[in-house]
Amino acid sequence: MSQLVEIDHLCKHYPLGKRLFHRSDVVRAVEDVTLRISAGQNLGLVGESGCGKSTLGRAVLRLTEPTSGQIRLDGVDVTALTGRELVAFRRHAQMIFQDPYGSLNPRMTVRQTLTEPLRIHGLCKDHVAEQQRIVELVGQVGLPEASLDRYPHEFSGGQRQRIVIARALAVDPKLVVADEPVSALDVSIQAQIVNLLRDVQEKKGLTYLFISHDLKVVQHLCDQVAVMYLGRIVEQAATKTLFDRPLHPYTQALIAAIPRPPDAPSLADVSLSGTMTHYRPRALLLGGDPPSLLSPPTGCAFHPRCRRYEEAGRPAVCRSERPPLVQISVASAASAPSLVACHLQTHGQNLGQPG
Repeated sequence: MSQLVEIDHLCKHYPLGKRLFHRSDVVRAVEDVTLRISAGQNLGLVGESGCGKSTLGRAVLRLTEPTSGQIRLDGVDVTALTGRELVAFRRHAQMIFQDPYGSLNPRMTVRQTLTEPLRIHGLCKDHVAEQQRIVELVGQVGLPEASLDRYPHEFSGGQRQRIVIARALAVDPKLVVADEPVSALDVSIQAQIVNLLRDVQEKKGLTYLFISHDLKVVQHLCDQVAVMYLGRIVEQAATKTLFDRPLHPYTQALIAAIPRPPDAPSLADVSLSGTMTHYRPRALLLGGDPPSLLSPPTGCAFHPRCRRYEEAGRPAVCRSERPPLVQISVASAASAPSLVACHLQTHGQNLGQPG
């Protein structure tokens, strides 16, 4: 399967003025991220708030200029595009924003909102074709034709998000970056929007970069999942593999925090030796807040919150060396190897005692 999106060593830094008591005067929101998304596939990007997910999504579309690295869409170097070439690129890559009201112009009707991208990219030969396309778009997202001459404030949150999706689909993009597209909606509406995204993908062959903190939604919609912590990818795997056998302690903690009914069966965990063991979910829950991006920890950024670091006797390597993202074969999984950045997972119990 061909690679539609190729991201290599992408970084986004925000320089700050001189700050006291901090080790860095640069916020490293995204640091050395490399990802691949195959055509027609969905990649879920998950992590706590503030880990850099949205910044990465915006950088992929050049809504935020990357500091360094390379982004290719269907073989075209997106980071090198300027002027009209960049405008033309927008036809192939669109975004669904988190806030469906804030991303719509309150002074424009649905008809005007959907007409704008069609005219910018010259996709309809005349007014009749343009209006036919607009009617087709609202039908695709489950809205009546009568809604075309209404304004955003006249719709519910779920309906507004459908309008945003219709606007993204208007130009027949190859890639859609969906940034928390259902987090502001009621649970029942969330299911409708997720099913709509899935249906549209099957009909149009879209590729999604789906950014979310809701792991259950990601599990339902995505083929691959990348886990982000403090601006870096710490694990990436096929969705079933990641949920069945999470390798990184941070991923294990995120999955353990998924709400479950009281009578649900106990979860399972991966021990340091890689074997499945029984555990109490409470023991996996994260403590404290993520470190500041202004003064990130040395070595593995997750080690101050890592229970396995404590269990292993606080190995010095976790504090001194940043773990690379390497392939790990999962014996019980038929899919491709997982990628994980964890000294304890790659070296197991062969680590020396803390210095």
